[in-house]
Amino acid sequence: MHNKQFVVDGKFAIVGGRNIGDAYFDASKRDFIDLDTIVIGEAVRDLNRIFNDYWNYALSIPVESVALKKRVSSEERQAFRERLDEWNRSPETLAYLERLQAKPLFADLQSGRIPLYWGEARVYADKPEKLNYSRYRDDTHLTPAIAPYLRFAEKELILISPYFIPGKRGSRALGELSSKGVDVVVITNSLDSSNHLLVHAAYMKYRKRLLASGVQLLETKGLSGGNQSDPKFKDFFLNTFLHTKLFLVDRRYVIIGSLNLDPRSQLLNTELMIVLDSPELAEDIIARVKVSVEERFWKLELSENERIRWTDPRSSIDETVAIEPGTGWLLRQKLRLLSLIPIEEQL
Repeated sequence: MHNKQFVVDGKFAIVGGRNIGDAYFDASKRDFIDLDTIVIGEAVRDLNRIFNDYWNYALSIPVESVALKKRVSSEERQAFRERLDEWNRSPETLAYLERLQAKPLFADLQSGRIPLYWGEARVYADKPEKLNYSRYRDDTHLTPAIAPYLRFAEKELILISPYFIPGKRGSRALGELSSKGVDVVVITNSLDSSNHLLVHAAYMKYRKRLLASGVQLLETKGLSGGNQSDPKFKDFFLNTFLHTKLFLVDRRYVIIGSLNLDPRSQLLNTELMIVLDSPELAEDIIARVKVSVEERFWKLELSENERIRWTDPRSSIDETVAIEPGTGWLLRQKLRLLSLIPIEEQL
């Protein structure tokens, strides 16, 4: 179960790709780039229904039935509460709360001045039965409902996914859109910022054919900044990691949720996405993405000898990196070996 939703009193909801954990709330050493949307209106009713579908499904069981310790004494409960109180008064917690209160969003929440974009919202989710049935039985899948939005793009398609493995069919479909004049842009993690070597090994097999077909590729910069040397292992846990799942179609449809563009999300996980029909919101997000691209991403290009090169969009001169940014020879050989393992449908 990979879907994420947060519903309050049946009145508003938060939908996106964010997990509940320190790293996803700017409370750890690693910088996660994520995106959520606050939703009100009829879509909240659909989200409530989806929650109840999962809550009441046969595979959902009370945590007490799998807890190693069945009973907790009053003394243990009191000791736990005291540890929580101590942590809530700790310098780390107080410093985090100060940072939180300094953010404009916090003031807008307190004053009720959050700006809203009005438009039609549609919620799509995998049915919980997907966990029981064959992965190829797509009547339980949300992807058949989402795919037409992407397939019928006429002018522009921006895809942001931390894990991107398009496969042969997906690569061909994106290339066909590009050949029809659609501006296709894919934003994903570089190896230097990725936390999953196997996923990157599968993704890198499709880069050249995508670039050759006119698809634009952007990859998140990591801590090493593109130095052509082996990064320290700890860097993979400290650098910027793209976790946003966002699709923008023709500057009209904004699609946000938990779905990665990889076989695991399509075939194995259960996912949830919301489609927002709002040109005003789309334009606002695209403007923000463009600013982020200049600061955080490499642009990939094919050189004359059909080799990939990484270019810094901020640089006024032709500054490029000729090999995988932030990697050394040994790691690149490891990637080539990993790419031979036939487990792409699991990634």
